[in-house]
Amino acid sequence: MKLKKVLFWVLAVIISLAAMFYQRMTGPTYPKKYEISYQNEEYGFSLPRSNNGRPGAYPVEIELPEAFSANLVWRLFPSEDPWSTQEMVREGDLLVSSLPHQPPAGKIEFHLELMADGKIIDLGDGENVVIRFRGDVPAWALIPHVLMMILTVIWSMATIIFALANMPSYKRHVGVTLIFLLIGGF
Repeated sequence: MKLKKVLFWVLAVIISLAAMFYQRMTGPTYPKKYEISYQNEEYGFSLPRSNNGRPGAYPVEIELPEAFSANLVWRLFPSEDPWSTQEMVREGDLLVSSLPHQPPAGKIEFHLELMADGKIIDLGDGENVVIRFRGDVPAWALIPHVLMMILTVIWSMATIIFALANMPSYKRHVGVTLIFLLIGGF
């Protein structure tokens, strides 16, 4: 029975880490990646979907060769406001512009109008990128929150596995999971 419990905990940790990794790589705050082809060359860049919590305009930078130019087109999200367009400025290999700072939980939807040698380059998906702004969270608040949320994910996964295996201890683990969730915040 003890070996079974240990194996279930190991399984819970593995499943939880895999789920956290998957969420980190595909979640709504992960940068949106683009791959384009121009004159038999492949280029890649990404656009942000979460700001760093610092005040001030948020930079949008993409690295592309001299033949490329771009406009940054944006508006507040969700809204039917007219789109604002600003030309991205070349700084070496970078095309640079910025989005205006928003209050915490504020959002902006944006996209690029990318051109190479004056011809429009299709980015493929036609969807706007939505960036979410957040406040600057001090480390003393963020670190315990993240640790408690990780514990919550692992503990809840173990609770599910124990319940599926019909182990009586799962009932105690439900309470502990709820406590971790409340301490860590939703």
